[in-house]
Order: sequence, then structure tokens, then C-alpha cells
Amino acid sequence: MRLVLKLGETIVSVFWIKRRSHDLIGWFTARHLEQSFALGNDRPSDVHFRYPMDGNIHWSLKYYNAASQLARVESYYPEVVRSKTRTRDGWSIVERARSDWEKENARVVLLPSRRLPSLDEYLQGPKFFAFPTAGFNIFPGEPCSMFKANRTQIRRDDFVVDVTRSYSINVNYLVFLLGKDIDKELSTRPLNGETFRQRDTRGFPMIEFRVLINPLASSTREGAS
Repeated sequence: MRLVLKLGETIVSVFWIKRRSHDLIGWFTARHLEQSFALGNDRPSDVHFRYPMDGNIHWSLKYYNAASQLARVESYYPEVVRSKTRTRDGWSIVERARSDWEKENARVVLLPSRRLPSLDEYLQGPKFFAFPTAGFNIFPGEPCSMFKANRTQIRRDDFVVDVTRSYSINVNYLVFLLGKDIDKELSTRPLNGETFRQRDTRGFPMIEFRVLINPLASSTREGAS
């Protein structure tokens, strides 16, 4: 499943998630913005999160060398940050406590600081998890970084939301994992805007995409992309 936003004729994927037999895998930003999650000047070849059966969610950046071999993996867990680097003798693995790592870096891990419920627990009751919320502004006639590159084609199971408006707007998108019997109407409605929602109920956890669009005052320019 993908969340796809459309602005005029430009279409970009901003979140994707896939169910597998023992985990969920995906990512929560547009492809051309992934480098902002990396350290240094190297661009990761692969970025994804993985929510395994035991609830130890993490996201990873993979780097490949000129020979197309996996050279380095940086993984960010609720409690630790792990770096795995290929050496002549094998793999060198360095782990640091997340709290120590965050003291020396200008960004946070974007994950809870504790292990999440196991995937089985979503079948048993009203469990809930929200991935990081992303938001940006769109001003008519002005470029928006979310739509500058890495355009895509619409696929059969995409959730597509057209954010084209004749006035300035703020767009927020959210993705939830929902357990059995959870309230069907979560309190994320914009006060004076629009809500677009799609929920995958084919398994547990259920997956819900939600896009909130609010108009901006004509004088607002803070946070322009």
C-alpha cells in the first residue's frame, strides 16, 4: 500500500507499507527526501522501517559500495543505535545507547523509546500506534519541495489524495496501526479543513492512511517548502 499525493499533474509517493508473514516493512517520506535521514554526505541506497513480530521496531539505512556489495548498515531501535560496517575480516558492529547517541546528534530517532506491542497483540484488543506525522505547506504558483522529484505512476492499490487547491493550504499525513475493536473515528479531524482516510482491514494490525488539509491565512509564509 502507498499513500500518494497529487499536485496538478505531479504525483509522488510519500508513505509505503507492506504486510509480510512475520513483519511490516515500509517508509514514511518521499524518496528524494531520504538523504535528510542520513549522517554525513553519503546517500543511502535503501531506507526502510521494519516492525517485526516481537515489536522491536527499527528503521535502517543501507549503503552499497562500487561493487554493489552491502558496505554499511545504520539501524535505529527504540533503545540502541547500531552501525554495521563491512571490513576485510568480516563485519564490525558498534552499538550505542540511544540516549547517548541523541546527546551528540542534532536529530532524534523518530521512534518510541520502548519496544512496541507484538503484532499478535493487535488481534487481541484495541492497540494503537502512529508513525511520525509529516506536514508541509503549499502556496499556489510557488514550488513545493515534496513534489520536486521522484515522481511516480499510480498503482492499483494506492490511496491517492489530490492536494491541488486554488488557495494556500497546510497538508498533514498520518499513518496508524490499529488493533481489534479500536474506535473507528480517531480524533484527528481538522477544525476547518478536509479529512481523507483509507483503512486496510484485511488483517491485524489494520493500517489507516489519513490526510488532513487546512487552509492557510493569506499572510502565512512560515514553513513554506
